[in-house]
Amino acid sequence: MNDSTSKKKRRRRRGGSRRKGKSDKAQTPETTAKAPQTKESGGSSKGRGASQKKGGRSGRRDDSRAKGNKAPAAESFADMVAAYPPEYSRLPEFIKQCRHQRGKEDEFTEDEFFYFITTSIETLTEDKLDELYFSKYAEPLKEIRLREGLEEDHFWKPDDPSMPEDYRQLLDEFRTEKREILAKMFQNFGESELGEMVVDRHSEYLEQREKGKADFYSRHKFEAV
Repeated sequence: MNDSTSKKKRRRRRGGSRRKGKSDKAQTPETTAKAPQTKESGGSSKGRGASQKKGGRSGRRDDSRAKGNKAPAAESFADMVAAYPPEYSRLPEFIKQCRHQRGKEDEFTEDEFFYFITTSIETLTEDKLDELYFSKYAEPLKEIRLREGLEEDHFWKPDDPSMPEDYRQLLDEFRTEKREILAKMFQNFGESELGEMVVDRHSEYLEQREKGKADFYSRHKFEAV
């Protein structure tokens, strides 16, 4: 199992490109489609509703200010899907819309909604997974590789019989903790059943996620990147 991917992911985390179907840092297929993580900053609301100048009419409205502060129209679910994956800051709203539309929307299958929700929540969990990996596992794994004579940026393949047992055990521990963190994030979004699926039926989880991805890109003629 290869634990090099995390460094690459951190380098492209804030990039604007859309990448889907990528596994996470240890090349265990825990996470997938990665939304562009461009976080939007909101302007300050300081000064709104300030008192009127002396002599001004009571209750008079400044139309130019009102127009300037007008909130943008909410993006429709269809628009979000057409631009999938949404910007990082819009992922919570996209998840909310998916949960609302699931079962009502005929255009997308249950597997496609599964794909939308799981990949969005996985993307929102990546910072926590990175923190776990680099704070607890990166250095011990590196020490074992160097001990066994591997160069710093070389790794064993997951099915390599020469992989040391202590290295394999560390990767298994990382995988278990990772799934537990992801399950908690699913619970936070009201998807407890998906959280249980991640932990208890992970192969089934991956299979349905990949089926939803295949359906989405084949049925709607979107190009998978």
